[in-house]
Amino acid sequence: MKEIKPTNKTGNNPETEQEKEVLPSFFQTLKTSTSKPLPNREVLEYTIMHSAPVKTNTEGYRSMMKVDKRTAEDIKHRLPCITPSVQLKGNSKKLTDFRKETCWLMLDYDDVPPENIAALRQTARNIPFTMIFYIT
Repeated sequence: MKEIKPTNKTGNNPETEQEKEVLPSFFQTLKTSTSKPLPNREVLEYTIMHSAPVKTNTEGYRSMMKVDKRTAEDIKHRLPCITPSVQLKGNSKKLTDFRKETCWLMLDYDDVPPENIAALRQTARNIPFTMIFYIT
């Protein structure tokens, strides 16, 4: 009698197929309509925490918001775009381009007083589902 091996949700044998994590889509800039999935979490972390061009444009955007909002928006549109909750097929940012959900959630807290950052950081680090916590 033939032994039937269990299958995973894709219908393949889990012993022979290692399922890859579904990662968010990455757009070179906010205005770009084509994307690609992030290759790994390290690229995500590097992009949002260590990339010199991203840091320079983020700081430029913040400085310019106090002076000229139109120029600030131009700077903002040069920044990369990451779709934390979904992976797209790569052709657009429309719902029709949806490929898979990532099961990720991104929380963005604006205008947090500096004296509250330490407590917020500690709370986030104590949540087992927190993958990345960063301050731009």
